[in-house]
Amino acid sequence: MKALSDVEKYQQYTVKQFVLDPSFRRWVLFPDDPANIHWADWVALHPEKAADMASAKSLVLAIRPANTPLSATEKAAAVQQMMARLPDTVDSGQPRRIVRQIHWQSWLRVAAAILLITGAGWWFIQRPNRIDYAELVAQLGQTRVEQTNDTQQPRTVLLSDGSTVTLQPGSRISYPVSFRGNQREVVLQGEAFFSIAKNPAKPFVVYANELVTKVLGTSFWVRARQQDEQVQVTVKTGRVAVFSQADPQLSAKLKAPALDGVVLDPNQRIVYTRATEKMEKGLIEQPLMTGQQEHKLQAFNFDETPVAQVFETLEKAYEIDLVYDPTLFRDCPVSANLTDLPLYEKLDLICKAVQARYVVIEGRIIIEGKGCSVAP
Repeated sequence: MKALSDVEKYQQYTVKQFVLDPSFRRWVLFPDDPANIHWADWVALHPEKAADMASAKSLVLAIRPANTPLSATEKAAAVQQMMARLPDTVDSGQPRRIVRQIHWQSWLRVAAAILLITGAGWWFIQRPNRIDYAELVAQLGQTRVEQTNDTQQPRTVLLSDGSTVTLQPGSRISYPVSFRGNQREVVLQGEAFFSIAKNPAKPFVVYANELVTKVLGTSFWVRARQQDEQVQVTVKTGRVAVFSQADPQLSAKLKAPALDGVVLDPNQRIVYTRATEKMEKGLIEQPLMTGQQEHKLQAFNFDETPVAQVFETLEKAYEIDLVYDPTLFRDCPVSANLTDLPLYEKLDLICKAVQARYVVIEGRIIIEGKGCSVAP
């Protein structure tokens, strides 16, 4: 049987189904988000569903508490208790408008009563799908150690495999006394710099709010403070793979020997926005030379050097992909001392010299231009 399209599915929705639909809830709570505005167009094209959607929207807004102290299990139980009392259909023997008004008032009373009794908030309210540090720790099990940095200075934690974690103030990390099994798993709340001992046979996995980071041996930053609207992973050396906790194939990808997911190289980062549940890959604001190139500063003094060679030097120094047409720029020489300049200033001067421009797209630098030629 062919699956229904979203349009067909929504046409058959009841009020309860609209309320339980994550996409619909996000539109109600974040109507200005570009990812959600398609709902406004949809309701305009389907006026026959406007009444159901208005009722569902009112219910979503009516039961929105500002904060929720309950665990995911308690929240889910409260939601199911409330939704079980909502009828899937409206009595057909009564005038639709009058019956809807009577039932709707009843529904709100049920919702309010449950919220008052349980103190519950829905998992989708204001900060949808947020992952709690304590829940992550409980899911991993094992006997674990927790280190907390209550000082005003960074604190270094040494793990049993030789890896080190530099915890920033106000951060904490949970890890086993010794790593067993096929993975080295830790849970972070806050911000930390990881320097991981290389072990391809046993990947290192960091759970931090809604993101999971998998590495074989590298160094990287994770920023995952509970109150922040974004979660960030930034790579200094090596490669890491980043996944969303909501990825249905997360377990399989973490067990796979190769790095899967969104793969980050040095100077790249992923930014996950919690409200919209979107991940964006890009470069850090000030890319740095990687360790093996830091001592070769003299390499940036160019004298009539072909620009393709200049680009290659930058790629090796910063481990960033520069995408350009080598045939287009093959006759473009560069003479300049760029030793003391940051990467983007280097690129500004190079592009000005060869009449080109650059743009950063998903962690890569794209160089465009007409090129240049040597007169015969």
